Amino acid sequence: MKTVLKPSSRISWIYLAISVAFILLITLPFVYAYLAAGSSYVFEGFLVNPIDGNSYLAKIYQGWEGNWRFKLPYTVNAGDGAYIFLFYLFLGHLSRILGLSTILTYHLTRIGAALAMLVAIKNFFNVLSVPSTLRPLAFGLAAFGSGLGWISLLFGGMTADFWVSETYPYLSALSNPHFPLGIALLLWMVTPSRQTDIEEIPIALSFWERWKHTWVISMASLILAIISPFGVIIALTIMTGMILWDMGGMLRRGELGIYLENFRQKISMSYPGYQAVTRAINKVFWISLGGGPMLLYYLWVTGTNPQLAGWNEQNLTPSPPVWDLVLSLSPAILLALGGIWYMRLNGKRSERLLAVWMVLSLLLLYIPFGLQRRFMMGLYIPVVGLAVMGLWQMAAVNPRMLKILGVLLLLFSLPTNLLLLTISAQGIPSHSELFYLTNDESAAMEWIEKNTPLDAVILASPNTGLFIPARTGRGVVYGHPFETVEAEENQAAVIRFFQGKPLQEDVEIMTVVDFIYLGPRERALGGPVSLAGFDQVYHNNQVAIYQVVR
Repeated sequence: MKTVLKPSSRISWIYLAISVAFILLITLPFVYAYLAAGSSYVFEGFLVNPIDGNSYLAKIYQGWEGNWRFKLPYTVNAGDGAYIFLFYLFLGHLSRILGLSTILTYHLTRIGAALAMLVAIKNFFNVLSVPSTLRPLAFGLAAFGSGLGWISLLFGGMTADFWVSETYPYLSALSNPHFPLGIALLLWMVTPSRQTDIEEIPIALSFWERWKHTWVISMASLILAIISPFGVIIALTIMTGMILWDMGGMLRRGELGIYLENFRQKISMSYPGYQAVTRAINKVFWISLGGGPMLLYYLWVTGTNPQLAGWNEQNLTPSPPVWDLVLSLSPAILLALGGIWYMRLNGKRSERLLAVWMVLSLLLLYIPFGLQRRFMMGLYIPVVGLAVMGLWQMAAVNPRMLKILGVLLLLFSLPTNLLLLTISAQGIPSHSELFYLTNDESAAMEWIEKNTPLDAVILASPNTGLFIPARTGRGVVYGHPFETVEAEENQAAVIRFFQGKPLQEDVEIMTVVDFIYLGPRERALGGPVSLAGFDQVYHNNQVAIYQVVR
């Protein structure tokens, strides 16, 4: 007898298939890159944004060494450090305790974070009452979709959907563990609860049932502040926007004074809109209580710690131009306009959250602030939710358009991520120097890790300097455009040295260098380098290391 699946069972299988495909497609490219290393190369573990990827690995290495205070690994004289980047420091401690390599810990965490994000996306769309027949479409589009950057690539452009990883779930999960985990926590915090507000919970409920409505929110906010501080700001912005929307409605109806008086006197109100505002106010309080102190600490430490202040001055993330942003969120954002219209006519209060999130984030992206792009975190998800509601609105007018537009939406939204994978994969057969070290380079770094003091400073080319802190924990003169303080000056000094023309202003740098690394990347800068007076302490076919004796 042929088994007939119920509609709910079919939908469950669709969710499972999408999730399995998602995990495979954020894992198999790295497996392929690892296997493609062959016998002459070592894959370093990153295919998307390896510059930041190696900086995360350097942070994990610091935790593996037993540290809880982060010090800039790419800066000479990094100072006393501070309690930031605790997530990656924790992964380092975990790696040491479990006996796993730092890169394996990194990728296992990335996959686990991706699963948490998928669960949060599914729950988000379910609770927000996205039409049930379109929820799998919303889930799949949010998971794999992107913008129309593939069109810009045809004309030589590179729009934000190719590189602003925190906006798109697939790109987030491909890039690092903290973006998908941050998105998961953000979604969980702003997703409306099916439960009643804490003040309305009967006293007969257990301690855990009461506690989870308050302190769990605060703990999630604290963890989000540690992982991705801007996620807390986005959550507070969304909830505050919901409160203002509701209070604006009360003001128009002449009910705001009654609500405020009852709220002040803690009188329970049965009107659902009143309860919803009270829940949102409570959520703002508990989110602020959990994440607020950490945000204030970040603000204080980046202003008072000289090294971190120098890093913060360079760590600028401006938003893309408006045309770039629209193209990077299209075609979903175009249909989202129809979703806003549908929500205005028929939407429930919880569905307004999609519009509030999208509109407020778009506004925040262009305030005069050096880190404005961080407000793009998870932005594609509410855009997709509104786009699906826009489809539903069009289907009400012409039901035959639903499948056609749904298919077109997918077809236009998937190519960018496919192209991104293809472009990244091109560096695998050629063993791109951003992805791979040669065996000799890897062996030299193993020697550095085992035979040099932990606080040693290595002078190496900019490309090699990227890998040394990640592989050995040792400092470098230059290795990262943000985490090397006075990056441009130090990069120029390093290049001058390996071009064989050190200048007078570089003498101060040489006073803090303990070892000089001379490998194929250094020789490619032009040399020859005069190393007379330095003691050679290591060499293999490609690399020689010299000690600076004072």
